[in-house]
Amino acid sequence: MAWYGGWDGPTSNTRFRACMDMRTSTQNETQGYVQIRRWVEATGSFAGTILDTSWADKVTLYNGGTYADSGWVNVGWVGYGTATTQSASASYTSGSGAYRSSSVSGSYAPAVPTWRPNACTNCVNVRNSDNKNTVSWTRNATTPRPYAGIYVDRQIDGGAWSRAATLGGGSSSWADSSTSANHAYRYRVLPYNSAYDASAYAYSETTYNTPAAPSKVTVARKAETTVTVTLDNPALTATALELQRSADGSRWATVQTVEGAPVVTLEDSPGGGTWYYRARNTRGDLASAWSPASEAVVTICPPAEPSLLEPASGVVIAKTQEAVTFHWSHVAIDGSAQTAAELGHSVDGGATWTTVAVPDGAQTVEVPNSFPVNSVVTWRVRTKGAHADWGPWSAEPRTFRVSQVPTVVVTSPASDEALIEDVPIVVSWSYDDLSGTQRDATVVVRDESGKALWSRTIQGAARSLSIGTDEILLPNQAIFTLHLTVSSTSQLSASAIRTFSTSYEEPATPRLSAEVDRVFGRVLLTVYAGEDEPGSTVPRTESLGIFRRNADGSLLCLADGASDGTGTADTYPPLDQELTYIAAAYTANGLTSNKEVQVAVSSDGYVFFNFDVDSDYARVAKMAMDVEWDTQRERDCEIIETEGDEDPLVFYGATTRTESSVSGNVWRLDSMAPQGWGDEASTAAAFGRLVADAGVKIVRFPHGDVMPAHVTCKVKVSSSNSLVASVDASIRKVRAYGLAV
Repeated sequence: MAWYGGWDGPTSNTRFRACMDMRTSTQNETQGYVQIRRWVEATGSFAGTILDTSWADKVTLYNGGTYADSGWVNVGWVGYGTATTQSASASYTSGSGAYRSSSVSGSYAPAVPTWRPNACTNCVNVRNSDNKNTVSWTRNATTPRPYAGIYVDRQIDGGAWSRAATLGGGSSSWADSSTSANHAYRYRVLPYNSAYDASAYAYSETTYNTPAAPSKVTVARKAETTVTVTLDNPALTATALELQRSADGSRWATVQTVEGAPVVTLEDSPGGGTWYYRARNTRGDLASAWSPASEAVVTICPPAEPSLLEPASGVVIAKTQEAVTFHWSHVAIDGSAQTAAELGHSVDGGATWTTVAVPDGAQTVEVPNSFPVNSVVTWRVRTKGAHADWGPWSAEPRTFRVSQVPTVVVTSPASDEALIEDVPIVVSWSYDDLSGTQRDATVVVRDESGKALWSRTIQGAARSLSIGTDEILLPNQAIFTLHLTVSSTSQLSASAIRTFSTSYEEPATPRLSAEVDRVFGRVLLTVYAGEDEPGSTVPRTESLGIFRRNADGSLLCLADGASDGTGTADTYPPLDQELTYIAAAYTANGLTSNKEVQVAVSSDGYVFFNFDVDSDYARVAKMAMDVEWDTQRERDCEIIETEGDEDPLVFYGATTRTESSVSGNVWRLDSMAPQGWGDEASTAAAFGRLVADAGVKIVRFPHGDVMPAHVTCKVKVSSSNSLVASVDASIRKVRAYGLAV
């Protein structure tokens, strides 16, 4: 801070003045050390004027500039809030006697500085519990060095420091309630004021909480009586592990305390037996919970009795089988593999035994089938593991029976390629069995492709059966294979095969009349017996049948057991497609001859509704004027929206919902229709009768679709058109019980 005196001199251009400046060169907490500098400033030309100063010797002034600069001179210590007053002066007397002078004075007080706060000391961390630590420290704040606040930082498990709290300047402790078990905590504190932090942190020691328990204990036998214990140990604060052992999993005894952080493996030598282990981590007086108990470990001991696998008890082994395979499973108590085995077998119920030695680890052995026919063989096994002693023999031996396989020969048909000329077909066989009796027999007849056409199983000892036409009529002039399988009470079986062909004399070919009724969309059928040629010896026709062959190849019986000239009607055949009708002639023993006729029933554009089950659906309502229909099929399903997914899930059921709608016009009365354009079935009255019927309806569409359905109708009549009525029909497909659709 500078001060300047007034200018003085002979002229306005030639003059001088006294100047001074003061500053604080150093300071402490109570005072500052003040220095002063004094000098003269001059302008113009003095030409050697000698000037007196209050701080220096005489000074000769010449031209303008600075003279008698004292430099910084010590004043001394000045307390904060106290000012020192200093002065400076300069003068001279001219030759004319004029006195020229300049002086200056000023007061200066050192400014109070902002001091860095003193660091805290004696930072102490006290563990109160696993969930609380208390940190305390000594404050060292002074008046010139106050605390505006205090930072508290925390370090967990020796990791990075993080700010835990910001406290007021007067705080001397802080409680941390966010600690947890299995962790170590250290703290540091740092005071601050408005301008600075402290020069250093104050650090606490580290406190350690209760260690975590081992999460899993795994044990394994290392040697005969040595156990390796392996732990999943997540402890972070443990300094030791306490190991306990139990023979029964309930009574425990401490067997080792092992130093380490953390301990993950150790060994124990408990001697022979079955053992369980558990452990806990410790740190001084702190101890974790006990781990879950390990699985049992068995030190070396003989195995248990083996599991017998095959032959199973009660099985029958054919004498023709060259060898019997015995199979078992070694059951080790101590985990050691099988080192040897012995098989024992007996044919006298265990009174005497034959022993077969099985070396090494084989658990299967083949024994020649030298056992007597019909003998009951008892067998057992014992095994050996790492222990020197054998385990026990199997406590429940298995038994099996050795039996002779029966023999069977087809006697009818008597030989391969035999010719069958009549029905019923008789099948017979001979049977021989040393070990039992015939339990049942199964006969299957197959065609040349191997497809099974007929089968029957008979129980007991019967050795023949007849295949009648009521069961199957084998095609004429064809080759077949007969497969016979006979099962014995001994549980064994025998088979035989015979080939044969058919060559029947058939009845005369019947005649079939088929007439299409276009009004009701039906086919009228009449069947007649065939006429025998003069002198013919073909079998006499006893009855007649009428059938329709469906698109899938199945036959729909329209008449059966009919006499000559019998007529019937196919009341709801598919429309606009070729239909095949078959007339069948039957002899007394079931032989047949057939006649096929093809016809087609034109829809003429009509949709037919057949109804009235009592008339075999002979009643009809139909529409063709302006007729339209549509069909909708929907698979049963459930759609489920799931949270977070844009698209839903869908689950499909086993059923399909089929619905149709038909609309069109019909005549109000058949008398209103132009000649040839209508009939009684295409009137509003016909649809009225349809609605009144309580049964299932059959809906037939042009070009073949036939649907059993529940039908609802709405008939509308307009005064603007007295000739026709409009019909809307809603159709729901239903199950076709007893209907050939």
